[in-house]
Amino acid sequence: MSKSSIWDMTTEEIKKEIKLITRDSWFDLDSEDGNMMIYSSRRFGDAREEVPGVEDLREALRVRYELCKKVDNIAVDIEDVDEWVLINIKLIPN
Repeated sequence: MSKSSIWDMTTEEIKKEIKLITRDSWFDLDSEDGNMMIYSSRRFGDAREEVPGVEDLREALRVRYELCKKVDNIAVDIEDVDEWVLINIKLIPN
C-alpha cells in the first residue's frame, strides 16, 4: 500500500489505520482528542529507577516507522517520562 494523503483519507480512516498498526503492539491508547492520539507503555520500564525500557523505546520506533510509511501528513513524536514511553500522533492538514 502506498502512502495516502490526509486529503485522500478521512480522519476516521486515518485513525482506523493507526489502530490497525498499533493492534500488534503492547502500547495502549491513553487519549484521543480531535486530531491527537497518545499511546503509552511502561511494560519494560523500571519504575524504581524511573527509566524507560529499551524494548518500549524500540517498539515506539517501530510503530512510528510503520505509521509514517502508511500515512502522510501526520506528526509522530516519541517521548519518555520517567519509566513511560509515549507515542504522540497528530494529524496535520495540508
